[in-house]
Amino acid sequence: MPDWPKLGHSKVSSLIETDFDFLYRGKINFLFDSWNSFKDKILIYFKRHIHNEDRKRQLLDVERANVDAQDYLTLILLNAVLPPTSRILNQNGKGTKNRQWRMLNFRWYYGFQA
Repeated sequence: MPDWPKLGHSKVSSLIETDFDFLYRGKINFLFDSWNSFKDKILIYFKRHIHNEDRKRQLLDVERANVDAQDYLTLILLNAVLPPTSRILNQNGKGTKNRQWRMLNFRWYYGFQA
């Protein structure tokens, strides 16, 4: 985090909330307040757009889970429908999307085993 020293500050969450509230006045609790509606809509979207078999099984788990687990799994499943945004430079110096690199980096950072 040398590029972003403020993220190491002990009150970083308060700083982020203050910045967000400044940029989007009155919207700080919007997702929290409308979460149930969002969750219902995104689960319908997931059923149509998730094609990975492992993620489809996770989607089935959402329906059987308690409310807290549903919320957690819903957030985890967003990864299945959001396009990757990481880019690396190839040998020609052009930016390319590289999902495999992104996943390996994610696993390394969070300590997951492949």
